[in-house]
Amino acid sequence: MPKASTAASSRARSVAFCGIAVALLAVSAWITVPIGPVPFTLQTFAEVLVLAALKPREAISASAIYLLAGAIGLPFFSGMRGGIGVIMGPTGGFLWGFLVAGIVFVGLRGLVNKKQRLVVDYVLAFVFLIVVYLFGWLQLMLVNGLAPEAAFAVGVAPFVLVDAVKIAAAVPVARAVARAL
Repeated sequence: MPKASTAASSRARSVAFCGIAVALLAVSAWITVPIGPVPFTLQTFAEVLVLAALKPREAISASAIYLLAGAIGLPFFSGMRGGIGVIMGPTGGFLWGFLVAGIVFVGLRGLVNKKQRLVVDYVLAFVFLIVVYLFGWLQLMLVNGLAPEAAFAVGVAPFVLVDAVKIAAAVPVARAVARAL
């Protein structure tokens, strides 16, 4: 196959993977269990899956496109909501946190030997979660005028165990997907 054709095929494949990842992120947000100002969703699972399965540029592009599409009004966020108001609202910090934490994840992952990826992926998934919680907690606190303890109690504490389970499931699924790609 000629080089130009191979490069075009590679770009098309990359665009397709990004599109599928954006769709997965949106659908994962629609699976929502409301329990106060911050709902349970499958976004943590989907984000870690995308970050650990795709190439770094594809994973970050998918997260950025997801945020942009939701910000312009597509119903990509929890409860099938969209718009800049969601990103600037009480739970928007979690959305921003996904992108920033994703950048941290792929940046640190690129520094590690591929033979150690399983353990590293679990560690980085928890680092990812801490960054997401930090952004979400801060914005929830600021937008709702909550004390730090109150924002933590409603925006972080109820999710730690469930998110740990989602991460525990996402890493091996991502490894299987990455091998299949």
